Amino acid sequence: EGVPDGRPPHSAALSGGGQTTLQARWLLEEVVPRTHPDSVVWGISSLDFNAARRADTIGRYDGARATRRGFFGGADRTLAKVSALARDRAALRDPYLMSQVLTGTDESDALPLRAPPNAITFSLGYKRLPPAKLARMRREEAAFAKNVQLRDFRIGRAEVDAFRRTLRGLRRASVRPAVVLMPVTQQYIDAHPHGARDYDHWVRVVTRVARQEHVLLLDESRAMPESAFRDLEHLDLPAAKEFSARVNADLLRAGW
Repeated sequence: EGVPDGRPPHSAALSGGGQTTLQARWLLEEVVPRTHPDSVVWGISSLDFNAARRADTIGRYDGARATRRGFFGGADRTLAKVSALARDRAALRDPYLMSQVLTGTDESDALPLRAPPNAITFSLGYKRLPPAKLARMRREEAAFAKNVQLRDFRIGRAEVDAFRRTLRGLRRASVRPAVVLMPVTQQYIDAHPHGARDYDHWVRVVTRVARQEHVLLLDESRAMPESAFRDLEHLDLPAAKEFSARVNADLLRAGW
């Protein structure tokens, strides 16, 4: 439903580094060239725009062999194709990684081509937690968000520029983008230094950019009840299914 040409949708996500400055490269240089989508639904949160959070994942991505730019990046990739010493130099410096290479269990460079599924499936593997354990986990998550992820929260100019650049890049590639503000708990909102004031300011900023770029934006940030969440930002399995159907319906109603 909602896929006129019958092609199955792809789900792509970054692990451990969702900053828009990283997503810009990843979406435009990896996801779009590999999957050739007609449309992209991009879920974002305030965490992706926090300039105080700029993690080293961005530097690692920019410096990785497969994604490094410039002459030296190209030379490294070429050399790795013909020289095991060049290809496995990181493993040779690490006894554990070297053992994986020698035993044939190293899959760090593997990029299997898999047939796309016929439909989206939800197999997150979440185990049902007792209420007390779930509450304790949420308290720990809230403390981590407040003291680490959202500490000194400020909307970065580089992050906003990357957001805008990505939307424009998708349109130049003839890909129709839509932006979804992902649902969060009140605990997540409260974890910002100034609570809802910080969060609502972020909503206004990204909404303004989307409108300027003539991109549909759905604000689903407060769409789900607190009981639907596994942690501060991630929905439990039944709620994830419900939310996906909701977004699909909202996109169709918007004529997207």
